[in-house]
Amino acid sequence: MEMSATIMIDRPVDAVFDYVMNLENDVHWRYGLTKSALRDGESLGVGALGYTVAGDREVDWRVVTYKPGDTVEWEFLSGPFRGRGGYRLEPAENGTQFTLISDGKPSGVYKLLGPLFARMGRQRNQDDVQKLRTILESMPA
Repeated sequence: MEMSATIMIDRPVDAVFDYVMNLENDVHWRYGLTKSALRDGESLGVGALGYTVAGDREVDWRVVTYKPGDTVEWEFLSGPFRGRGGYRLEPAENGTQFTLISDGKPSGVYKLLGPLFARMGRQRNQDDVQKLRTILESMPA
């Protein structure tokens, strides 16, 4: 179930990448998240293990692609969805084209609600990237 969202951000690629790769910032722009962090002793890069908390759910993930200033992708190891997520950044004339990648398959009871979750997920991801743009463009250059 592909639920990606793309937006233009009037900031350089490095500034956008640095902000989104600071996992403490996730709670400011991602809907419903209360925490996102690497596991103890991990450093950001391919193979790094992390987790994200939304409400009473904790989802474990592992970084599978890490290209600073360009792409980061992870695979979900636990939670109601299996699949991948990540960020893709491309330089553009007026800043950065940012894509929030979300491609997962629901499991369990969530499988029955797949079409509803897909529609809600696409809208939430679009809202998230809009909020990210608002935050970054309001910061001093």
